Amino acid sequence: MQPMNLATEPRESHGKGPAGRLRRTGRVPALLYGMGGSTVHISVDEHAFGEIVRAHGPGALVSLGMAEGAEPAIVHDVQRHRVTLRPLSVDFLRIDLTKPHITEVPIVLKGTPEDIGLQDFVMQVMHSVRIEILPTDVPDAITVDITALTTRRPITAQALELPEGARLLAHLDDPVASLTTSSPLEIEEAPAPEIEETEAPPEE
Repeated sequence: MQPMNLATEPRESHGKGPAGRLRRTGRVPALLYGMGGSTVHISVDEHAFGEIVRAHGPGALVSLGMAEGAEPAIVHDVQRHRVTLRPLSVDFLRIDLTKPHITEVPIVLKGTPEDIGLQDFVMQVMHSVRIEILPTDVPDAITVDITALTTRRPITAQALELPEGARLLAHLDDPVASLTTSSPLEIEEAPAPEIEETEAPPEE
């Protein structure tokens, strides 16, 4: 993954009031920190930032256009509105492109098990995996072929095809996907309630 260019603007005013006014202009308040450098208050265009995250995931590698020059960084944290999910603030972490770092990569299942039965279904146990890798080699996702998946042989982390030079940070026998047989629900018929017979009241 090559760094995606993302322009920034310096942010002089801090706090909820200025941040709210900034968001109304289509920009997101952000911080850049890490690697022993000072914390810098910036803002980024909401639409441009959203396009990068949608294309490359929440830990996307970016090249931040700063006044002093380009700064390589990863999207470290995003605070979102709990209803609209729009980004409220972003933390960028400086990164050295020449040194491996730890990141989490999504796992995507591909194909259909050849031995799948009518009552079988695929259960994805692991949705992402942590690896150590150079920032420029991070894939958008790791694809797993599940055509050979059976009920007796789950796919484990050992079968993950990692990029060259990547180190897996998971146990080799951790399950990634399994084929499970669902059994029909046994519905027991509830007994009818007993109705006590009572004598009819005497006619008046």
